[in-house]
Amino acid sequence: NQIIGQSLAQAEIRSKTGASLVALIREGTLMANPKSSTVFQAGDRLGFIGESPQIASVRKLIELEIPA
Repeated sequence: NQIIGQSLAQAEIRSKTGASLVALIREGTLMANPKSSTVFQAGDRLGFIGESPQIASVRKLIELEIPA
């Protein structure tokens, strides 16, 4: 995965896709509105908001199969 080991700021997801990360679930713990310093780890579940094309861009960027 391209973003594992990067912080939210380093990954630049919003600037690259227009979608916003609003939730991260790690080991069963929900982090609402993760800080820009949050570093992505394998197994993280991510929640985004945005228009359909923006979410499609996120899928492509992070190379995940995310159910629609």
